[in-house]
Amino acid sequence: MTSTIMGDQVQRDQMRIARMAWGIRRHAFDVTVRANGCYLGQALSAAELFAAIHTVGLDRSRGDMFVLSPAHYSIAVYATLVELGELPVAALEEFGKDGSPIEMIGGHDSPGMEFTTGSLAQGLSQGIGVALGRRLRGNAAHVWVMISDGELEEGQTWEAFMSLAHYGLTNITVFLDNNDSQVDGSPTKVMGVEPIHDRIAAFGLDVRRIDGHDVKALMAAIQDPPGATARVVVCDTDIARGIPCLANREHPHWIRFRPGEAEVALAELLAGEPV
Repeated sequence: MTSTIMGDQVQRDQMRIARMAWGIRRHAFDVTVRANGCYLGQALSAAELFAAIHTVGLDRSRGDMFVLSPAHYSIAVYATLVELGELPVAALEEFGKDGSPIEMIGGHDSPGMEFTTGSLAQGLSQGIGVALGRRLRGNAAHVWVMISDGELEEGQTWEAFMSLAHYGLTNITVFLDNNDSQVDGSPTKVMGVEPIHDRIAAFGLDVRRIDGHDVKALMAAIQDPPGATARVVVCDTDIARGIPCLANREHPHWIRFRPGEAEVALAELLAGEPV
């Protein structure tokens, strides 16, 4: 009986994550249309990551912290908070407006953002600092950090991985959105970062590489007991997930819809809504 109950809960969590991920994409799409441009692809690629972390990972009752390193993913943070009921959907109408905390590139005053991560690649170091400080104080809270593949081109990221392994931190989990996209094009072409798994594992860290849209795999990466070192989850994702008409964009890093394109994109998005 207990096994059946647990199985039912897992299925409910999986469906909740899938629905939340779709909601994140829909909110990001609406903002992109209303603002005439947004970092939509990042919300499309990382929607399941945000939904899973905030559904079955982050435990605010014990003081868990979520640190977003690539601050231009902030629309996905706001959309997640809307899905959780922690931010009114009307707040998204203030996105990118002068004086609004709902910034296009979020900072420490923006909802759901703990830090101003400034130039890319600072968030992982900040998260490690928090995790180390909490361990020293005997604080059992967990730190969840999300980074992007473009940040692997920054030396600070590799220094952070070195520190993560050196201090043997197990109160932190790192998720890497590997969507093969950055402002100058594909990281594969700009500055090759593969083999990502092997390079990170060489520091002695617990590395998993999964399909970042596979809800079951994400839940396992979050809920499986930690090993002797921090877990880094490399999530291979699609920057046009849910809106395949964007797949052929030469520069999908920042999206402004062309005439007639938003209607096609919305139809594709609606067709993929979980039932």
